[in-house]
Amino acid sequence: MDKQVTILIRHVVMPLMTVIGLIANTVGVVSTYRVPIRFPAARLLIRLQFIWDALGIIVVLSYWISYQIDIPLEILKDPVFICVWSSYYVLSFPIVLSGGNMSLLAIGRYLAVVWFRTYFRKPKCYFMTFLVVMLIWTFLLITPALILGYLMAHEQQIGVIVISIYQKVHCLYLIAFSFITPSMVVCATQVHILLLIRRKKIGTGRSSASIESACREEEDSVDDNMRALSKSLILMITLFFLIRFTFYFGYALAQFGFLPLMTTIQLNSEMLLAIPINYSINPLVPLFTIAGSHKLLIENVKNLVAPILRLVPFKLRGSS
Repeated sequence: MDKQVTILIRHVVMPLMTVIGLIANTVGVVSTYRVPIRFPAARLLIRLQFIWDALGIIVVLSYWISYQIDIPLEILKDPVFICVWSSYYVLSFPIVLSGGNMSLLAIGRYLAVVWFRTYFRKPKCYFMTFLVVMLIWTFLLITPALILGYLMAHEQQIGVIVISIYQKVHCLYLIAFSFITPSMVVCATQVHILLLIRRKKIGTGRSSASIESACREEEDSVDDNMRALSKSLILMITLFFLIRFTFYFGYALAQFGFLPLMTTIQLNSEMLLAIPINYSINPLVPLFTIAGSHKLLIENVKNLVAPILRLVPFKLRGSS
């Protein structure tokens, strides 16, 4: 009975999170065009964050559907299918892009606030620099998954021992660079930014003559929306850590023999459930914490509800 309830919950949560996540990320993308964000890099990366999260939800849904249908055995044993699909190579794309984009957004905010004088403000510079960094980061993190898929597809020629060793190394590599590193980068940079903003408010460490000129310069880089964005990033990475902690370290324990194989299969199912939950909550954090997005969301709700409320009295009058 407990197993049936668990399966039912998963089949309800998955489509629910998919709908909520796609709607929230779509609203997030639209808000980046209407909410004033002074820095082109921040605006671009916030928009990309919503896009990568929406893409991740779609890919996870595709994996979920593939687990619910009967795939022919010849396809399951096909080397290309194993390399690209069974190794989670396709799923690793949005996961790496989302985590890397969040790290770049945190670093971009840090450059804007802390090293403002050396922060280039040309959008083309932003786009090319972040594109190159994102491509390199993605290549370094998803290539091992493709190699793992190749090893799995040629298990008889390579041997189980070699694959087992590679899986352990790959597991530690993922935890270090796709889980711990983004968490540390985001937290360290954004906490430092918030401390600097608070120090600026208090007015310590500077003379009164220099404060006025410094404030005018810093007002272009640190406004209410950007302060809220730093808080949003800290909250998003905290949720990122808490939601993914179970299957990241559960996967590691399974690879090193501390959990049985059945638990490994269960962890894969939990991973496919946790990721859309994470990507559904992510866009809600900036939408409800950044003042511009918050106001835009309230205005859209009012515009949607107002015509309905205007129709209610007429219906009541007609019935009376």
